[in-house]
Amino acid sequence: MSTFTQKEVKRAIRDFEVIATSLLNASSTHFSARVTQFIDFIERNLVINSVLGEYLNLPIKIEDIESDESGWLQVSLPSEMDYQIAYILQTLVSFRRDENAVINYTFHLYKNKGIDYNIQLFNEDMLQPIVREIFNRLEDLVEDEVEGKDNIPSSSLSITHIGDIIAHTGSNIAVGKNITQNLKTGDIRTEIIDKLKEQGAIPEDKISEVEPIIAEIEEVLSDESNPNSGKLKDLVGKVYNLGKNAALTVFKDTIKDPRWSSAIADFFLGGN
Repeated sequence: MSTFTQKEVKRAIRDFEVIATSLLNASSTHFSARVTQFIDFIERNLVINSVLGEYLNLPIKIEDIESDESGWLQVSLPSEMDYQIAYILQTLVSFRRDENAVINYTFHLYKNKGIDYNIQLFNEDMLQPIVREIFNRLEDLVEDEVEGKDNIPSSSLSITHIGDIIAHTGSNIAVGKNITQNLKTGDIRTEIIDKLKEQGAIPEDKISEVEPIIAEIEEVLSDESNPNSGKLKDLVGKVYNLGKNAALTVFKDTIKDPRWSSAIADFFLGGN
C-alpha cells in the first residue's frame, strides 16, 4: 500500500484539475491529444490513480446505457453518479485507443456534420457534469482525508460511493456460516483493528468503539436465513461515522459476506 504526503496529494489534484480543464476547453484539433493526456495521467499518477483508477475497471453494462435508434446512438446514463463517472471515463479510454472513435461516437449521438460542434456538445452535455462532480468530490476528499495529515494511505483516497463495494466477478466471497465462524475466532476482529491502525483510517481515540460494532455485525450475519438488513445499514453508518470511506474500505475488504456489501451499497444509495 502506497502512502503520500499532504503536499503530494494536493499537487497531484492541482495538476489533474489543470489537465481536466484543458480537456473541457479542447477543440476538435486537440481533443484526442487532451483525452490521451487525461487518461494517461489517471493511469500513471499514483495519487490520482488511487482516487480514480477503480472507475476504469468498474464493470458497467454498456447495453443498458447505449442503444441503437434508427442508426443513431441513444445514451441513457445510469442514475448512480459513480456509474456515470465510470461510463464517461471508460468512453474516454475508448477514444484514446482509436482517434476515429470520438468522431463516430459524437456524430451518431448529436447528428451534426460539424466535428467541432459535436465535440463541444459532448463536453458540455456529458463530460462537464462528470468533471464538476469529480472536482467537488476531490474538494471533499482534501477536507476529510488530507488537510492536517501526512503519510496519507492510498486506501483513504477513494471518492467512490458505491463503485468498489460491488463484488467483482470471479472474486472469492465468504457467505453465511463461514463468515460467522471467522468472526467468532476473533481473527477478522483483530485484522480489522490492525488495518485501521496501520492505515490511520480512524482516530486513535475511536479504536475502542470498533470491536463492539464488529460484534454487532457478527450477531446480525449469524442469522443466515433472515439477517436484519436495516440493522446492517445502521452498522454501516456507525463505521462511516468513525472514519468515513477509509474505515468502510477496511471493513468491506475484510468482511466479504455479500449481505454486508449490499448494506454498504444501500447506505450510499439511500443517502448518508
